[in-house]
Amino acid sequence: MTTRRKLLMIKIDYFTDVLCIWAFINERRIEELAKEYGDDIEIHHHYVDVFGAVEEKMQAQWQAKGGYPGFREHVFESAGQFQLSLDDSVWDTCRPTSSAPAHLYGKAIAIVYGSQSELHWLSGLRNAFFNQGRDISQVSVLRQLLTDLEFEAQPVIAQIESGDALAHLMSDRKKSDNLKIKGSPSMVMNDGRQILLGNVGYGIIRANIEELLQDKSAHASWC
Repeated sequence: MTTRRKLLMIKIDYFTDVLCIWAFINERRIEELAKEYGDDIEIHHHYVDVFGAVEEKMQAQWQAKGGYPGFREHVFESAGQFQLSLDDSVWDTCRPTSSAPAHLYGKAIAIVYGSQSELHWLSGLRNAFFNQGRDISQVSVLRQLLTDLEFEAQPVIAQIESGDALAHLMSDRKKSDNLKIKGSPSMVMNDGRQILLGNVGYGIIRANIEELLQDKSAHASWC
């Protein structure tokens, strides 16, 4: 790593919804970025409301495209493009009503245990839903996942009951609104000037990071 690169760390604000298939697919790319760039990048995870009200989303966006069955077909086709197998019950008999409870628990975990533990939680959540067919909108399932992922439950629940976790979640919502985030996953770089939305290949993500790392004048200037 050159001295020039050491002087410049690239901050990435990464917005996802835990029920989003593309965020699940993108986990591999995020892991690869962390391995390749290490301390050159700093990824800050945030939540964006895409599946906050699933039934409303299905009626508004998928009613004319086959409803839940049509959406399920889309999800499985998307996963198949990347050789990912999903549990047969996903969006069939297992239909979460909202991603918000899982996001709330994620914020509580981040407060208590830190950002790396939150990423461990998110990975566990996606595995529980997409690979195991567990309804992660149910509090009973989330409580069990705390145990499964070896988190002490009481400190996490205390952050939820105090309102602190909700305050942090609302902060994410305000940030996503301010940046005009339109979907999941979204990667925001260069103080909001570069936003990569959806299924963006690793090469494109890498090119954006390399450009910023190599250009100390990445902060835009104008008259």
